[in-house]
Amino acid sequence: MIPGLVQRILVGALLLAVFLALTWLGGWAFWALVAGFLGLALWEYLRIAQPGRGWPAILGVGFQSGFLAWIAYGLSRNRMPSLEGVVLGLWGLLAFYFFVWMVLYRQEGFRITRDLLFGHLYIGIPGMLALWIRHQGLWTVLYPAFVVFVFDSLALFFGLALGRHPLAPTVSPRKTWEGFLLGWLFTVPVALLLPGFPWAVRVGVAALVPPVAQVGDLAESAFKRLHGRKDTSRLFGEHGGALDRVDSLLLVIPAFFLILRWLGGGA
Repeated sequence: MIPGLVQRILVGALLLAVFLALTWLGGWAFWALVAGFLGLALWEYLRIAQPGRGWPAILGVGFQSGFLAWIAYGLSRNRMPSLEGVVLGLWGLLAFYFFVWMVLYRQEGFRITRDLLFGHLYIGIPGMLALWIRHQGLWTVLYPAFVVFVFDSLALFFGLALGRHPLAPTVSPRKTWEGFLLGWLFTVPVALLLPGFPWAVRVGVAALVPPVAQVGDLAESAFKRLHGRKDTSRLFGEHGGALDRVDSLLLVIPAFFLILRWLGGGA
């Protein structure tokens, strides 16, 4: 038996049950899911990028949670914050971070601000878009998540069974071109046949979501390699940390948002 297999199955089942329950409830329950999980992901990212510094991580998670609460409040009143509001908010946050961290850490303040701002763009913006996508309907948020799950499962299966040529050996040695391409190929009919969206949206998902998910996975693997880490944390045992669980979705959510807006599936 694979070491930790029983624990992995139990923790995976629990995470899936919590995800489905809070996603089905929607509203502030879904906000709690997104803000809580992505808050943990941001905390892990900042603690790795800025080891030994707790305050930047605490402040970053607090601001991200407040930002997502502002988005959720607007959506509860059927108002999406304007692009100008989001840009001004990020600009103000950048100025505030520069002031605080330059005073506290001087020369290191620039690097801390850079990591914090990137963390908000990498993790916070997908959280905002996830709230918008859920506001369009339950299936709207489950559809891309299910496609990513199918692709990840198929890519793993084909990679283990037929993989010969490494996809990115210096980043993730176990991933192969065979797993990626065959996983993508067999995910296409799943994405196309699932109902609920115009054909243009389903074609966009079939074409873009699997490769974007793979890039998201590899990007997070590269971050961990850069800092000598196997997992971002051991929060979920064999499943790793929160950031490990959402690495693919952090890029897929913005891609799916654009597909909905450009191909006519969004409100």
